[in-house]
Amino acid sequence: MNWPVLKDVKIMTGFIVAILAGVFAFLTALYDIQYWVVFIVISFVSMFLSVYRADQVYKQNAGGSGD
Repeated sequence: MNWPVLKDVKIMTGFIVAILAGVFAFLTALYDIQYWVVFIVISFVSMFLSVYRADQVYKQNAGGSGD
């Protein structure tokens, strides 16, 4: 049931980008570099778009009956 979501390259790329952006945000904040805010914003946007796409793919493959 979740296999189509896991196979989708755009979804997985978005989640990986969100995780990496979070790690970079942590590292830049650790070294007192002010760009950590940019990485947090990128992480949130990437996660939001990936979850939205995953929901669409899941509903499409489940026949729209998933709540």
